[in-house]
Amino acid sequence: MKRFLYIMLAAVMMLGAVSCGNGAKDNEAKDVAKEKEETPLPTTLSNTYYRLTEDKELNVAYLGGSITQGGNASEPAKRWVSLTTQWLRENFPDAEINENNAGLSNTGSNYGIFRLQHDIFDIAVPDLIFIEFTSNDWGRFGDLNISRQNESIIRKLYEVNPKIDIMFLYTSFGHDSPCRRASTALAEHYGLVVVDPGSQLKTLIDTEEGGVYDRYSNDKIHPTDEGHAFYVELIAEQFQKYLIDEKPEKAQYLDAEVPAPLNENGLFMNPEILDPLDFELPEENFEYKKRNVNMLNRTYEYAISTDVAEAEFDFTFEGTGFGLLVNKTDRVSDIQYSVDGGEFKDYAIGDMHGYNHGQMYIIEYDLEPGEHEVTIRNKESQFGTQLHIIGICVNR
Repeated sequence: MKRFLYIMLAAVMMLGAVSCGNGAKDNEAKDVAKEKEETPLPTTLSNTYYRLTEDKELNVAYLGGSITQGGNASEPAKRWVSLTTQWLRENFPDAEINENNAGLSNTGSNYGIFRLQHDIFDIAVPDLIFIEFTSNDWGRFGDLNISRQNESIIRKLYEVNPKIDIMFLYTSFGHDSPCRRASTALAEHYGLVVVDPGSQLKTLIDTEEGGVYDRYSNDKIHPTDEGHAFYVELIAEQFQKYLIDEKPEKAQYLDAEVPAPLNENGLFMNPEILDPLDFELPEENFEYKKRNVNMLNRTYEYAISTDVAEAEFDFTFEGTGFGLLVNKTDRVSDIQYSVDGGEFKDYAIGDMHGYNHGQMYIIEYDLEPGEHEVTIRNKESQFGTQLHIIGICVNR
């Protein structure tokens, strides 16, 4: 009898323990649900709204090419950048708006990766940034590499400031191109705001009667004053929507929910431009030449130079990708290159030869991590044999 009572008592205790355990789990689940319910989610441009209304200070940066720099605007005040900053100042008069115009003519997202430190972060870590490269992300780089370049910029921005708001500005005329396809996929993946004056202007130009090009762009690329103003009308629509009409119920300042990379490989998350003087020259055909190439906040003083076809230059680097920053002249050559003793591949750098400034070419994106030996062979182009390497660019 006693044995029976002990067994019954033990069973009751076990049932009680199970019941308590299930209750604890239920309460834990309810607490998680409640916490999730109470935790605010970031909304579109909510961190910009917080900085404007609570901190009353906003660092806004503009990273792009000649259109961002202000191409064809009759004066600085009529650039889309200046007009956008002006809108923010007029609509949030109590906030201090700090503008950083990092527009640099004839540069794309490939060089943009390497400009982030000097031209953006060293000036001020931005709260809001516009990225404008669709006019300069050339189709010959292909959708994949253009995507890698822009995603490297996006993820580096989030790495430095997890609360940053990012907006894409499409300036290229036309409705479909490699840069537009790549940028659109990234914007959808990361939930970025897109403003597309280029496509809308193309539609407007195609549907209006003659003479319309002169109103918005007299070279089919760079906007006139009226074109710059058109850009800002579309930007203001987004600002009006997210900062005024649909502003958060209360100011929020939250880390962005950054998804896994869209590109698994080939991102340049540790970009560095190495000085030519750090490399040993071949015994013949190459020399150091003084160049003094100014590119916004950075000056490249020397180049590894040759004017001899078939001349070869070797260097080693540690990392997963590399490129060359070349000082273009009207006699610029092409190149061939070999990695780790492999076969030589052709690579054209003789395009846009009339621009006497630096131009970036990322040549390899996705090498195995480690040390690599690269051979650059100068190759005569239709323009000439001049090669001036002002920077060797690597991804550590």
